[in-house]
Amino acid sequence: MNNILFGISDPFEYAKKLDREYKRLSSASGRKSKQDQVDHALNFSFAAWHLADKVFNYPDTHSALKQKGIKDWKAFYNHVFSLCPELSICYDLSISYKHYNDNRNTAKTVKSAAQVSESGIAKINGVPISQIAKINGVPISGNNKLIVTKTDGTELNFMDIAGAVNAFWQKELASLKT
Repeated sequence: MNNILFGISDPFEYAKKLDREYKRLSSASGRKSKQDQVDHALNFSFAAWHLADKVFNYPDTHSALKQKGIKDWKAFYNHVFSLCPELSICYDLSISYKHYNDNRNTAKTVKSAAQVSESGIAKINGVPISQIAKINGVPISGNNKLIVTKTDGTELNFMDIAGAVNAFWQKELASLKT
């Protein structure tokens, strides 16, 4: 056991952490706890992307990847993105958060990520939805969704992205157990 990581020492344990993050995100989704929903979405994205590093670098899974012909990071990166394109969104959100810069967008697939009420009122530049509604004279109602807009204009519900990524990692790790 690795005491530095609170007992999460291998990618299989980290996949369980990812699943717990998904459950937390699911429980916050659609509720009025707006900031909790955003926090859980970011935590899920970080965990999903960091799991890639764990899988590639952990000796047992790295050996299993080599047996599949995946010998370097770039091949692994291409492998996981080809099997789970939604993971690239988690990657973009994680990297953009880590390397935020007002003057450039570091994301390759994500144009924006916003919290939107079911009535369609977005949270813009951190301004609370209630203030936006007052400015526009639109009443606040409904729950919130997290919408990711890709660079091609496609809008996706983050819960769908998270579900696909969580399912991918659970299946991928099952295939790498030795």
